Amino acid sequence: MLKDLKARVYIYGLDAADMERLSRRFTELSIPAPLEITPSQADVVLQDIILQGKEGTEELRSDEKLVLFCGISEKGVGALMSLIRGIISPKPIFAMITEHSLGWTFRELMRHLTAEKDALSDQGG
Repeated sequence: MLKDLKARVYIYGLDAADMERLSRRFTELSIPAPLEITPSQADVVLQDIILQGKEGTEELRSDEKLVLFCGISEKGVGALMSLIRGIISPKPIFAMITEHSLGWTFRELMRHLTAEKDALSDQGG
């Protein structure tokens, strides 16, 4: 399933200024503009967000900034991470969408990723 999805970048939690700077830079490099995941998509499965842009009924309350990569090569992800780090502050959580995470709600994904981030900071990473 994952291999059938368009290569895209999905963003959550950016303010309007960050989103504008990022979109402008992507346009300059002929990269499709990132797509925004909204707080109202908390209860929506990632696959439905990606394929249908489905809206949800539950709000996610999180101050985290998230950048999700879908169908992008490892080399491409590395280049995009470097680019995005120079635009967005503080540093967002970066993650790749996997076959497994496609079946998770956005809320489940955020819980998983924030738990990983917290565990890394507890270890000094």
